[in-house]
Amino acid sequence: IRLGNVKHNTQSSAADSDALREIVVHEGIQLVYEINEHRDVEHKGQHINQYRFICKRMSNLTLTIILTGIGRAQHRIEIILQEEGARATIFGATALSGSAHQTIELVQEHQAPNTISNSLFLSGLTEQAVLKYEGKINIFK
Repeated sequence: IRLGNVKHNTQSSAADSDALREIVVHEGIQLVYEINEHRDVEHKGQHINQYRFICKRMSNLTLTIILTGIGRAQHRIEIILQEEGARATIFGATALSGSAHQTIELVQEHQAPNTISNSLFLSGLTEQAVLKYEGKINIFK
């Protein structure tokens, strides 16, 4: 198994808003991907981050999501286990404060037999901060 590591750090900027980042994890690859976002300023609009991970045969994705700060953002993350033997593990942690308002929408889609996905999210909120988490698992037959 070959290992790939990718780290994606963002600061408060609307430059990438609404852009879909699609990452394909090819056969036999183990990918460790980190989304680390800190928002230290308030925006009037909502920033949207969209990620789609497509896991091929016998691939292994480990995704870590770290969100901190005071801003507003929406995060849509799709994990598509497209071929047999694909695996995904998702860890998430948030530390939000002030008037932060963030949404995480996680979709785990099992399109092939013998695929495995796990997810765990931990959150710490202070003051008026709000975190909305929506998780969905689709299993295709």
